[in-house]
Amino acid sequence: MVFDSASTAGNATLIVEDGSVNDAEGGTVFFYDQTSGGTARLELSGNGKLDLSLHEKSGMTIGSIEGNGSIFLGSAE
Repeated sequence: MVFDSASTAGNATLIVEDGSVNDAEGGTVFFYDQTSGGTARLELSGNGKLDLSLHEKSGMTIGSIEGNGSIFLGSAE
């Protein structure tokens, strides 16, 4: 799932599934450009990922993150 330009996840619940059942890649949520996570709830399972490495706006927020997936910050530390 990709959020780009000035879009927002709003108050959604995003579920990123693990793909390891068939040695597949898990899902990934990308936030690019000037996007916002809003108050969304994000569930990362197994090899599911959240990628903020190309996000340009400081102060990115998201309601909550849970699970055992990976988060990539890149230069967005």
